[in-house]
Amino acid sequence: GEIVGEKISEHARPDHISGDILFIKVDNPAWKTELSMLYTTLNERIQKAQGTKLKKLESYKETV
Repeated sequence: GEIVGEKISEHARPDHISGDILFIKVDNPAWKTELSMLYTTLNERIQKAQGTKLKKLESYKETV
């Protein structure tokens, strides 16, 4: 939650990185939309914290 904040980390978590795409599991489809709207901000935070600039965030609903 340190990079993205508590509210986002309650609903989304990183799954894996493939190339320059970060795949994120979300607990509700609405968070896919939320994350896409926050892409620029999240990418800047990730780049600052990890030194990695991502081309894309790909989020999907976690299945049980």
